[in-house]
Amino acid sequence: LSIDGSKEIHDKYRKNIGGAGSFDIIMENLKRFDPEFIKKNVTFSATIHDREDLLKSYEFFSQMFPHNVLRFGFTKSDDLIDGKKRGLAKRIYLKILSETYFEKMKNGGPDRFLRFLFDQPMERIFFRARKYNGEEIIPVGFCIPGARKLFVSSKGKFYSCEKLGYDQFEIGDVEIGINYKKVIDILEEIKRLSSEKCSNCWATPLCNSCIMLDSCKEGIINEERLNESCIRKRQSILDYLGIYTEHFNEKEFVNHLKKLKGGITR
Repeated sequence: LSIDGSKEIHDKYRKNIGGAGSFDIIMENLKRFDPEFIKKNVTFSATIHDREDLLKSYEFFSQMFPHNVLRFGFTKSDDLIDGKKRGLAKRIYLKILSETYFEKMKNGGPDRFLRFLFDQPMERIFFRARKYNGEEIIPVGFCIPGARKLFVSSKGKFYSCEKLGYDQFEIGDVEIGINYKKVIDILEEIKRLSSEKCSNCWATPLCNSCIMLDSCKEGIINEERLNESCIRKRQSILDYLGIYTEHFNEKEFVNHLKKLKGGITR
């Protein structure tokens, strides 16, 4: 279920066809469900447009839906508008929330919002290759088309995910099934881009970005967009490395992972 946060935050961008915000409609419809059903079965998806809303969204979800899985992301368009100012704001809010994350780890465990924000980055850093033995490092931020998930359009077309629903990334349809040649073609393009952009990048072992999504602009591979995405990702990795260096406690984190049932594990 897509909710970006409180009514103030959500209604800025989640508007209906008449231009009115949709928060009240969503919350009213939620009343139709048993609260226990919502707690056990509903996953929330939030998109943060304005970085200063991150703390407000955390406050909303931690109060209203503390037991639910939450996934959220930041809009890329915001990064390109006064990028330095936006990036600084995000780093400040991440630092504040990271302190809450590690404090809660000592006292029963972080909530779902904080886990989604910090578990995977901390795990990637903690389980990184400590001694590089000369083997190839394979980028892991993309899905094998049609294997991990499959997006089916209203016209019955197959795509590797809902974010790459363009003709260039079509991999079959409901009549013929998966077109494996198209899958191979996409993988070859991923291989080409990875060889050019990832082979000499210090951040590759810690990067989980989808190189196709980061380079795609209106269905076309755009290398300028990819370069901008890589700059943002490297800065994000540096931010998390700073948090890791300042707060990380190995014993507490390992115990945290052990407590998770069906959660993030290596």
